[in-house]
Amino acid sequence: MPNWLIEKLRLHNMILRAPEDGGGAADSGNDAPPPGDAEGGSANDSAPPSDLPPQGRNEIYRPDGLPDHMLGQSDRETIDKMAKALSGYRQKDTDRGVPADPAAYSTFGDDVPEALAPHIKGLSDDTAFQRVAKIAHERGIPVGDFQSLTTELYAVAQEMGVLEPFLDVDAEREALTPENARDLSPAEQQQARERRMQENESFLDQLASREAGREGGVSKEVFDYVKTELGDSAKGHMFIEYVRRLAGGDTSTGPFGGGANGGGADPRAELARKAALPENTPGNPKFDRASYDQLQKEYERVVGN
Repeated sequence: MPNWLIEKLRLHNMILRAPEDGGGAADSGNDAPPPGDAEGGSANDSAPPSDLPPQGRNEIYRPDGLPDHMLGQSDRETIDKMAKALSGYRQKDTDRGVPADPAAYSTFGDDVPEALAPHIKGLSDDTAFQRVAKIAHERGIPVGDFQSLTTELYAVAQEMGVLEPFLDVDAEREALTPENARDLSPAEQQQARERRMQENESFLDQLASREAGREGGVSKEVFDYVKTELGDSAKGHMFIEYVRRLAGGDTSTGPFGGGANGGGADPRAELARKAALPENTPGNPKFDRASYDQLQKEYERVVGN
């Protein structure tokens, strides 16, 4: 019998002996589970569902927008590449002169013009400069570029006449110390300076109070402006004391005032002395309204309306 006929008969026999559920004859007597599944499950049952995100199928995580050359063969390699790139960017900033700390912007060299040096020197303590330096650091501006712009800004302001003279705090403190307080302790000298400035400001407050509502008088805003512009320097206080003497509120030549040069008591000098007292100074913790009102009546009687 030809071989092809034998194979055809064998196949026909297998089909006839197959069970009704469609399983092949070779499977009819074999109840063992498929290879790879000891409990009878399919070999593919352990695979993750196809609807899981990529990281759920052991795929490499790729952040949105990550360029191809930054993606590694594993998450660790991707992180290493990103860290290396960040280090490179920082090195480029360093090479360009971008500082690690915004405070570096206030460290100027010796090439600052002499006329501007006092102003530039104090920028490290200037709150406005610190805020601008912070923005410059965030924008990655090199130290040299930022300092060149700053120096040029001060130079232009000086040429235009809008740059105020530098205020030497130590020199101003020394100039404000009254002559009769120079041998006192530092704490007592400070009290004397504060008392001197308070007397001058009280004098201006008294003038403002007298001028309020008077026809042709000067508004309180004007006196506030004078205090703001003159009250932060020794020369400003010297000018206020000069005005006090002209107004008769102080006829002494000392920095404090409070007395007359002549032998008799000067009513206006006495008013100025009382005006400088804490109980007659608005805003002072010891301010007394009754004493203040009484002083105003004395002013009206001595000086007039």
